[in-house]
Amino acid sequence: SGWESARAPVRDSLSLGKLLVLGRAGWESKFVTAALEEQGWKVDARLVLSPKGDVHQGLVTRIDTATYAAVIALDTTALRYAGQIVSYVRAGGGLVVPAHTAAAGAFTALRAGAPERELPAAQPFDSVPTAPRRALALTPIALAAAAIPVERRDSLVAVAARRVDRGRVAEIGYEDTWRWRMVGGDAGLDAHREWWADLVASVAHVGRTPRATDGPVDEAPLAHLVARLGPSAPPPANIDPRRGIPASWQFALFCTALLLEWASRRLRGAP
Repeated sequence: SGWESARAPVRDSLSLGKLLVLGRAGWESKFVTAALEEQGWKVDARLVLSPKGDVHQGLVTRIDTATYAAVIALDTTALRYAGQIVSYVRAGGGLVVPAHTAAAGAFTALRAGAPERELPAAQPFDSVPTAPRRALALTPIALAAAAIPVERRDSLVAVAARRVDRGRVAEIGYEDTWRWRMVGGDAGLDAHREWWADLVASVAHVGRTPRATDGPVDEAPLAHLVARLGPSAPPPANIDPRRGIPASWQFALFCTALLLEWASRRLRGAP
């Protein structure tokens, strides 16, 4: 059977903005920022150090989808930006937020569920190398109506997500994930880094930049061609390949043609 191919001009290009980490200056904010930067993300940060000052990384002027792919609000100090974050998410931005923070102030409009009673770690790190997040304390999430579970610990929801208008929110129940990176064994650093990067990527806003094209753009040229000409059809059933020229005869004809060509060239005196 034959095959078809088609091409179409690209109408836009995709781009990812930076990440914004908000929280207190501490182990969690330090290692979440490091994990995301190690995965190739560019990260701005506003970390509260004391009532008199913050730790700044990058220049944060406004939280919008033109600048940031996602916001990671690690604790309630991010509430100072709550109005901007709510508008940002509704406009298409992504938010990662712990369960306790999601239950505070204006963040309740975005949360994927309500926090339940915090549970201690199920097992120590050194005994669960294949399930390291069981060694973290957990605040289970009681799912909101519009939310879906992303990760569970046994029957409890550990990570949940929901859409808010055009944006997406991931709510996490794990506490102090930095412990995973520090005492999670040889694989802890890589696993912590990849888990956080995957979580952020699941909610990240992807920007689209229009590209100039010549003339009208057909986004599905093959589908339109099939619609006009109809689908490809098999060869007629009444053609019997056995009624064709046998292969041995085809070879004999080829040899005869080759011999005649050689004789013709010799008779004309060609070399």
